[in-house]
Amino acid sequence: MIADYDLTLDEGRLQEWLGRTQHASDVISLHTCQRMSATVGLDPDLTDAAPLPPLWHWLFFHDAVSTSELGNDGHPRLGGFLPPVALPRRMWAGGRLRFKAPLLIGMEASRESRITSVVRKSGRSGELCFVTVEHTVRQQQRVSLVEEHDIVYREAAPKAAAEAAPGVVPEVAPEAAPEVAATSAPVDDPRDLPVSGKVRAAGALLERSSPHSLKVRPSVSALFRYSALTFNSHRIHFDRDYCRNEEHYAGLVFHGPLTATLMAHLAQSVGGKPLSSFDFRALAPLLDTDVFDIEAHEAGPLISVSARKADGQLAMQASATF
Repeated sequence: MIADYDLTLDEGRLQEWLGRTQHASDVISLHTCQRMSATVGLDPDLTDAAPLPPLWHWLFFHDAVSTSELGNDGHPRLGGFLPPVALPRRMWAGGRLRFKAPLLIGMEASRESRITSVVRKSGRSGELCFVTVEHTVRQQQRVSLVEEHDIVYREAAPKAAAEAAPGVVPEVAPEAAPEVAATSAPVDDPRDLPVSGKVRAAGALLERSSPHSLKVRPSVSALFRYSALTFNSHRIHFDRDYCRNEEHYAGLVFHGPLTATLMAHLAQSVGGKPLSSFDFRALAPLLDTDVFDIEAHEAGPLISVSARKADGQLAMQASATF
């Protein structure tokens, strides 16, 4: 049973998790890739031995955590591999990926995860704790990719603020990563922003606006399918009452990793060759009611990618090299 009774904000205690490792193996299943393709509406070359599209490795290596060991938010309880941070909201803050060799569909791969940083700090929104996990994915006895995954833990949303205007900054606030916190520009609180669209049950997720842009139209079905593909039971992605009443979002939260995946797809499409690196940072939430645009801009060897809401608010930014 995963312990959840010893949650703490004692930095010395949390530092004990530094260096902790976890190992997983999985088959890069063609069937899983085909389901992802059906979910997002992309049609890459999906055959056994073909390269896995960028960031689709997030569909694999998930622990089979028992439903009895999930917390109220749907996440696995803390105190196992991840440190027992006594802050209730857990979100992706961003990441940095280096691609070394293609991951091939239909073959087994392994992932070693290691906690490399645990930092507690105070921000505009209260107590924060940042955890960085380094993932190394191998296949055929060679390294395929190395990823630094930033996780942020935050305080519960204040009830008074939620009653005034539902919604909070999810994945993630301007303090997205310790090394950029001091220089990050303030982000508008989404509680002050209007909902830009209506709830869609289904429909095409993507529209290619131009060679350098995608228009994304979220639907409840797309969010549910991506949650299922990634074995993600975090309730902010499917339980509207929980979103509004407990975490105070105005709607279901569009997965940050899915946004990053679509951005990486566009970057690789514009660049015309496989990615060498991809760095991304979440700045503001995207909801299932937000129609948003992903745009790529070429700057020499670098491609910068942004995800913006209809009102122009920047939700995620990324850069890619080849």
